[in-house]
Order: sequence, then structure tokens, then C-alpha cells
Amino acid sequence: MNYYVKYNNQTMGPFAEEQIINLLQQGRFDASVCFSNDMVSWRPAREVSSFKDIQLRPAPVSQQFNVQPPQDEQSRSYALAYFGGFCLVAILVFAVVVIGILKDDIKHQKKTVAETVPIENVTSGKGTLQNVFEHKKSAVALVTITFQMQNGDWVSKPIGTAFAISNNRFVTNSHVAYGIKNKPDEFYRQLFSGVLNDILLKEAQNDRMTLEAYKEKIGKHGIDQLWENIVSYYKENGLKVRDIEVRLSSSNGKRFVVKNIQVHPDYHYQSGSGEYDVAILEIDGKTNCYFELASKKELFALKAGERVGSAGFPMEGIGNPRNVAGDTNINNPEAIYASGDIKRITDFDYKDAGPENNRNITHSIPGAGGGSGSPIFIVNGKVIAVFWGVSNFGNLGSGRITNATLQNYAVRIDQLENVKNSHVYTWEEWINDPLKNNH
Repeated sequence: MNYYVKYNNQTMGPFAEEQIINLLQQGRFDASVCFSNDMVSWRPAREVSSFKDIQLRPAPVSQQFNVQPPQDEQSRSYALAYFGGFCLVAILVFAVVVIGILKDDIKHQKKTVAETVPIENVTSGKGTLQNVFEHKKSAVALVTITFQMQNGDWVSKPIGTAFAISNNRFVTNSHVAYGIKNKPDEFYRQLFSGVLNDILLKEAQNDRMTLEAYKEKIGKHGIDQLWENIVSYYKENGLKVRDIEVRLSSSNGKRFVVKNIQVHPDYHYQSGSGEYDVAILEIDGKTNCYFELASKKELFALKAGERVGSAGFPMEGIGNPRNVAGDTNINNPEAIYASGDIKRITDFDYKDAGPENNRNITHSIPGAGGGSGSPIFIVNGKVIAVFWGVSNFGNLGSGRITNATLQNYAVRIDQLENVKNSHVYTWEEWINDPLKNNH
């Protein structure tokens, strides 16, 4: 025979008679337990022939049941009322659980929607640097310049990395801003390295020599003279620039034309220092994803050993060494994520000058040419610095040889304060301003 069990205001079962005997013998119930075959008539264990000989421990006074075998319809009504009350409580509990699940689902849906609306309504990815990257990677952009080659074709070349700090402003390095100018000659050399290689290779083939043998034949003087010829051509004919653009990562090729440029007023192009190496690019349009900048309090609290992340477009020595973009698809760029930790925080003389002046952050995030201008962020999603340089001790031709200590450099983000009020150049004014080239 099967029985339902009522114990501690809970109804359970049905259980086989043998199961109940076993539970009673194990001491699972005290004398307050009651049994029923139909969930209408309930009897204590002492009144069930199969259980009456099993010794049970006394029931606490507060839990004792005063259950008598039903003698009339009134008793049956009481039993039905108890059962109805139990069902009502169960339904209410179930409803509370369902409502809780629905609320959680609604919160999740709101969060998912929030990730597609303007970034000011989005909470930064929290918990890990990887989460920050996933939430913010479309705020990272490849800076490009599009110009006319000798044969008349319009060609786009990558210059560096930038990242959005509002819906129409991107931060990069001052030296990236100088990279988009039509001077100095070093920029021509970088921009047209492929042209030089093609000419050298063609001449070598005409002389039936390897490229290296031909270079050795004409010597450094011959190579420099060839450079001068290339540079002179573009100087004389003018560098016909169509536009400067930022091309957003992970955005199916979305891009914006740069409208205005601001560089730090104290930056000097050939100084080699990152102290003032920050600039702002203002776009013609609006993006809906951007980074929040760390506060002074957060910047002053930074310590050596803190984990930091970055995202950008390091290209030097990656992929095809003859391709200035390496393996970066400049028409549909995807930023590369990297992480490391802070090694030390000093001024630009590598001394501890106090929180206000310690704006030089040495870190272990790997980098290469093209990664200049990348954001350095912490786990709350806020940017603390701009990646500006790597430590190296040589060059293989296809890329710099990185120092084994992996100590690279970033300028703290509050250095932007002096850029926001600096002179605003249109990109046309910037690339043709000879005074700025003399810095």
C-alpha cells in the first residue's frame, strides 16, 4: 500500500509502505508525522497498523498534530481546506519564482540592448580586461591617409592607431598626427618604401642579380640617391591627398573622415620623448562607442603590478614585410588585443616626481610600429594612458628587435588636458603647414 506523508507542514509522497517503514526506523520523522491514502483522511503513525509498533521520538510541542480520524463531513471539510491552503501556497511560491526568472531575463535583455545604443548608456565591461576589449573594440580605429600615386591610382596607407573618447573625437599620438603630414622626408621614406623596393628589385633583375647583390653593388650612396629621386618627384608634383580617415575596428569597414587635428603644443617631432605625445582627431560624423577616461584619483592610485590591456594595429614585422600594413586588412580592420602589467610609473626623466608629474608609464604590453596611439585600459574599462613607444636594440629591416625585458611606454591620459585647448587645424592646413614640420 502507498501512503502520503505530512510532516513539518509539508506533504510528500506517495511512498510505498516499505519505504516509510525504513524512514521511520532511521528516525527521519518524529511523533508529529501523519499518513493518508487519499490526502483527505490523515492519521498519526500510532493509528496505522503497519507503523504503530515503530518507536518514534517525541514531537516538539510546537509541531505536534492533533489529528483525529474524521468522524463526519465537517472533519472532511477541514481536511480539504488544509489541502486547498497547501495548493494555494505552492502556487504563490511558483509564481514568485517565475516572476524572479522573468525579471532576470528582462535585465539580461536590457543589457544586451544597451550594448547597441549610445555608449554613454552602457556600463563598461567589468571583471576582466578581455571583457573590456569585447565591449570597446569598435571604439578603436586604424588611422589612414589616402593619396594619389605616380600612376594616378588612389592608395590608402595605414599610419597608426586611435581610439574614441567621445562620439566625434579620437585620441592618438602626436607622432601619428605628424605621420599624416606631407613632410618631413622621413615620412616619404616610410610611405614609399614599397616603391623603392620595387625599383631596386626591377634593376636587380635587369642586371640578372639578386636584390641583396644589387644593393651591395650600388652601395648606400646609390640607394640614398634613389630615395632622393622618389622624394623629389612627390615634392615637385605635390602629394595629392584625398582624405585622412579613422577606420573602426570590428565594424564591417565603417570609417570617418578626419575633419580637424590638435596636437600637444609642447610636442617636438624629433624629440623622441613621449612626454607630450598625444593628439586629438575630430571626425566628420558620430560614432556610438567610445572609452571613458580615468579620473585623477584613479590615475594617482595606479601601482606597479597592476594588470592593463590594450587594443590596436601593430603592423611592423607582421605578415608580409614588404606590405606596410602587414597582415592588417585596412578596408575592414580588426584590432589586436594584448595585455601586460605596469612595471613602473615615473616622470619622463625616469624619476619619482610624485603623482601629479609621474605621467610616464612603463608596461609589458607587447607592441610594434602601427600600434602607436593604442589605448591602455584597466579592468573597469577606463583608459589610463596612450601607447607611444617600444624598447628595442636593433632592426632586422622587416621590424625592430624587441628588448627581452619587454619594457614599453605609454603617456598618462591626463596629458590630454593641454591638447583640448590647443590650436585646431583642418587636415588640409595641418599637412601643408611648414612651421609645424620644423619642430
